[in-house]
Amino acid sequence: SRGLCDGIDILIPCYMHSAHILNVVQSVLNQDFKNVSVHVLLMDEKSISLKEKLESKDSKVHCYAHEVLKPAKARNWLIDKGSYSHVLFLDADDPLTDAHILSSFLEYSEYDVVLPSWPNYYTVMPSWPRITEASFYNMLYCAQTTALLKRSLLETMRFDESLVHGCEDTDFFVRAYLQGASIKYSSAPFKRSGILCESYLSITKYGTYDLMYKHREHFLPILKEALVRDVDEIAEKRIRLTISLLESDEPKEYANMYELSFTKTQAAACIMSSLPSTHARKRAYFLGIGEPER
Repeated sequence: SRGLCDGIDILIPCYMHSAHILNVVQSVLNQDFKNVSVHVLLMDEKSISLKEKLESKDSKVHCYAHEVLKPAKARNWLIDKGSYSHVLFLDADDPLTDAHILSSFLEYSEYDVVLPSWPNYYTVMPSWPRITEASFYNMLYCAQTTALLKRSLLETMRFDESLVHGCEDTDFFVRAYLQGASIKYSSAPFKRSGILCESYLSITKYGTYDLMYKHREHFLPILKEALVRDVDEIAEKRIRLTISLLESDEPKEYANMYELSFTKTQAAACIMSSLPSTHARKRAYFLGIGEPER
């Protein structure tokens, strides 16, 4: 399948991650797949001051100093900076911890989207089946920024710049799934660093609700189905309140009045928290309860 890939453009938006960006870029250069080009968008003074040092690492590294852009706009801005057949976005605090990750992705380069495995869930729930197929729920829970994308897909889809509070990457994968993109999970053992700092790219405020509102035609049936289950009183109130807001034309910026800014950034968090048992949650993941039509 590598014959389908002439190279990978690694695109890294960097805001307030100057402490980590050098390590992240080096982790790309350490990959056993060498036909890469690294494009880094530097959007704060400390990061911009590293431009020369970053570019001195290798001629493959290109850095651009720019004013601060919100996440979706930053990703879209970077897309046009490369020309290889494939693209991989990487957060500026998430180094590639295994030198074989890109090679693992390339085993499936004929797919529009190649996602890494998600080891965190299996550490907590080792009995859960491995994710091998794309579904609406898997796109919400088990998709992440670090994925191999065909450039041809990015010619028809971009990140939604109206999602200024985050979740733009989750929205991208949900839309790719719903529009019928071919999606594959690789065996790449990628694990996010879990580093948090004051950054548009790592902290979201109302991203969860923004994403639910945008895709409410899919979320409303799932929420209503959750109501017929044996949920506790607090969960039922939260679900009914969410349904009421999603069915109204309430401006999204007022979502915080209804305490809909949950701590997790994934839009499915409130749905999963409403399900009554681990068994029900497992079914929602892998059997597609409430799965919307593509």
